[in-house]
Amino acid sequence: MAICSLCSGIVTIPLSRSCSACCSAIWYANLFVLARDGAIVLNEQVTADEALLLFAIGGYQLAGMRRAAVRLSVAGCAWRLIYLQEPGRFRAPRDRCEADASGRGSRAQCAASRAVQTPCIAHSCACGSDTGHLWPILGEARNNRGLGYRNQGGALNEAGLLFANRANWASVLEASAQLLSLPLGDLLAEHERAALTGHGDPACQY
Repeated sequence: MAICSLCSGIVTIPLSRSCSACCSAIWYANLFVLARDGAIVLNEQVTADEALLLFAIGGYQLAGMRRAAVRLSVAGCAWRLIYLQEPGRFRAPRDRCEADASGRGSRAQCAASRAVQTPCIAHSCACGSDTGHLWPILGEARNNRGLGYRNQGGALNEAGLLFANRANWASVLEASAQLLSLPLGDLLAEHERAALTGHGDPACQY
């Protein structure tokens, strides 16, 4: 689902029932914060100042991040999940009006600002453009990964399209292992790792 704030109005475009329910629940529960800040810290497991930052832009992406976060918790990894409804608020402002509308000062912005030194993953549909907009908070390229549509696959189902573009929950964990210098086996089972390399059944990741 795409939810955009246009002045005082809201445009909602559901892409599937599951995606619609996921985003709608978040929106209605956090209406004021999202309208004010353009982002919100949804959940976290933080045992230290440096937690892996998970930026989700979109409903499918958020669902994948949440599923990956469960595995990170099991492995004892610190993480913070931030839902970016309006990623444009976190780019470098081009004028005073954009600077006034930025998310500076919000809890999400404060958490995002740590990404300059902290490993982070940005997960969106238009990964190239969104990571470009987010360069002020993503920091050095070696400390971040961008996941999203890579022009792979066609009219597949939701899970198949995410798998084909290496943008599902398992790919989030693969990127997490790289950034945290962890063996991938700490986060994924053997058959799940085999599916990532094209030698197993992708259905195990659906």
